[in-house]
Amino acid sequence: MEQWTTEIWFSISIAFLIGTLCGVLVMRFFKGNIQQQIQLKSELASAEAKIEEQKQQLERHFEQSANLLENLAEDYKKLYTHFAQNSEQLLPESNQVEFFKRLKNHANGDEDNQPRDYSDGSSGLLKS
Repeated sequence: MEQWTTEIWFSISIAFLIGTLCGVLVMRFFKGNIQQQIQLKSELASAEAKIEEQKQQLERHFEQSANLLENLAEDYKKLYTHFAQNSEQLLPESNQVEFFKRLKNHANGDEDNQPRDYSDGSSGLLKS
């Protein structure tokens, strides 16, 4: 290889300095985008964490609601059993039969007549 002269070394060092200067300028120009990307990534991570927290709260809510409804159903069953047993013990048999007959007759009275979709008299604009 030939001996490199000072002019070649000087040209190489000038090219290196120009390249370094261009690199610094490019980095400064795009640095705002990098910071913006970092900020967007942190916002995305916080939004995902918030959504995950809300999802967990929702799961806990439905789990607790299901447990409470199950307890409510069990308590209602206990209450119904309590009333049924005590009504058999406390009411004499003749009163039980009359009481349930009245309930049955009252329920049957509603079933005999169908609901009407009209009224007896005229109403509204057609009223005379």
